[in-house]
Amino acid sequence: MGDRSSRSHRSPRRTPARCERRVIKLRVLQRWGPARIAGHLGMHTSTVHRILTDNGACYKSRAWREALASQGIKHKRTRPYRPQTNGKVERFNRTLAEEWAYARPYTSEAQRREAFTGWLYHYNHCETWGGWSGTGRSE
Repeated sequence: MGDRSSRSHRSPRRTPARCERRVIKLRVLQRWGPARIAGHLGMHTSTVHRILTDNGACYKSRAWREALASQGIKHKRTRPYRPQTNGKVERFNRTLAEEWAYARPYTSEAQRREAFTGWLYHYNHCETWGGWSGTGRSE
């Protein structure tokens, strides 16, 4: 029995089903990225409509508000002192610290920054992690 009470029944800003199928086809068969697909289909590269952040000072600035407003993105904040709400981001930050930032000693901040690009590529494209189905990030 699934609880669907909190899920909306329709989404007015959702991409049409035909367009979704075309995006998936290009993504899977051609292995294209979002920017290339958007250019090919005449879509915007970003489909972000809202963003969830914590209550950090950097997310309260006028520049942040104006950047979101210019893109038509709605900003929502998490409850204070509730890191569980931001679970995926908190886990990613922990992984960053353990696998990249403090995984080995760096001689300079520039060296650490150089290592980040390679680590991020490996994290997104090469590494697999076991979920319930045993599938990984690379799928």
